[in-house]
Amino acid sequence: MSELLFECYCVPRVAYGIDALFSYCYNVKPQHEYDALILSCGYHATHVLPVLGGRLCAAKCQRINVGGAAVDGFMQRVLQLKYPQHLSSLSLNRAEVSALVIVVVVVVVVVVIAQQLFSYRQLSRLRKSATAAGLSHRSCTVSL
Repeated sequence: MSELLFECYCVPRVAYGIDALFSYCYNVKPQHEYDALILSCGYHATHVLPVLGGRLCAAKCQRINVGGAAVDGFMQRVLQLKYPQHLSSLSLNRAEVSALVIVVVVVVVVVVIAQQLFSYRQLSRLRKSATAAGLSHRSCTVSL
């Protein structure tokens, strides 16, 4: 691949890497080093990539052998079992559309959960600072 790029297309440089990490580096501001858990969903597998202090923790990366193909096949089978009268019309393409709708819903749920976890983290920091100041956490009420 590199030989083809350099010799036929005169490409000056090539960078190979993990697309999810390229996206993380592009979207995170350089002065911040966030901890993150990246889920890279592919057609045949899903990769879980932990980022600690802005750097990939390669020893803790995991591959899950469930990807888009398995989800599409599962969705097609579920729809065929639910609607047996439409067995021939429930193609893999229609199942992919249904799976896409479910993925969008799951992404929204994950974002909401992340926001809740962030607010709980802020709440625990407030309670620790109140405890350090000599106040009990029962006397401090914080609304989320």
